[in-house]
Amino acid sequence: MILLAVVLFASVANAQTNEAQSSNINSTKIQSSKEEISTTLADIRELFKNEFWIYTCDDKNVTGGRSYSMAGTQKNILILEDRIEYNFNDEKTIIYISDLIDCNFQLYSFSKQRGLGFDRDFIVYSKAKKVVAKLYEDFIFIQKQLKENPYYAELALFEPLALQYRALTVKPAVSEAQRRYIVQANSFNQQKTYYKAIELYSKAVELDPTAYPAAYSNLALLSAQIGKYNTAIYQMKKYLLLEPESADARSAQDKIYEWEIMMQE
Repeated sequence: MILLAVVLFASVANAQTNEAQSSNINSTKIQSSKEEISTTLADIRELFKNEFWIYTCDDKNVTGGRSYSMAGTQKNILILEDRIEYNFNDEKTIIYISDLIDCNFQLYSFSKQRGLGFDRDFIVYSKAKKVVAKLYEDFIFIQKQLKENPYYAELALFEPLALQYRALTVKPAVSEAQRRYIVQANSFNQQKTYYKAIELYSKAVELDPTAYPAAYSNLALLSAQIGKYNTAIYQMKKYLLLEPESADARSAQDKIYEWEIMMQE
């Protein structure tokens, strides 16, 4: 009996050691990836100090849109660690760094300029062709980092938060500010304006990442609607971390299986 207890203790200890070693390896990868991305974003900030123009497509339709001057871009565009923001005529657009994993970057040539397109949503272009080429190289590098480390870094950071949430007897309430974003997001979703709905749901979870778990499920479904299956899987996994026993947990996991095969086609 004593021998069995010793063997069991040794097995548990070995498992804990292996888990700790694996955790340390993952932590190292997470830190390395984040540092690489942070360094590249710093380079992108410098590149955007050059003179650029930006073309935004109306309702994601490349046949119509608006062009803005971005001379002295730092007043119009903000490169942060988790997102890129640009603001014209009091209209703010946000591109989250994590969403770059699904972006289709394209280089365009104009008469004396070169442009870089982001999923046909908007194009930045400049006379400094080498700068645009370097910008393209940097974004492709970030995308590569994200694909080699597909969201497990963020999920690893999110999991302790989810554990704390599940342990709460009384769950956090949705604030009025969050409710405003959620109602607006629902409205845009009904209108099939998916990009705007995603932006508003994302703002809701920024205010409180656990008060409204359904936001992650909605973000997942919306991301799948626009073909961003990596992002959809990531958001649905966050939802399941918060609500593993929910009535729709089975269908949520099945959605992940569907999206995994869609990524292979």
